Amino acid sequence: METINIFISACVTVLALCLMFLTLSSYKKYKNQKLLFVVIVFFIFFMQGLILSLNLFYANTIFSNSDIYLGVMDILVLILLFIAMIKR
Repeated sequence: METINIFISACVTVLALCLMFLTLSSYKKYKNQKLLFVVIVFFIFFMQGLILSLNLFYANTIFSNSDIYLGVMDILVLILLFIAMIKR
């Protein structure tokens, strides 16, 4: 069970990082403010993946309150996606 958790956490982290750089290059090309919010969202997903990975390897010794951090990051993702959606 632990192996699948490590694999999924690594996939989420790498995918978020790749999508962040792709969106960042699109932002540099088109200068659309919505894309900047999406870049930040992918960065937050990347950070969540790092926190989850560190928790899997170090058994909650580094981020003892990781549930709080991950919850706050989820709230930030939702707010930023909503802003990107309604921004003109």
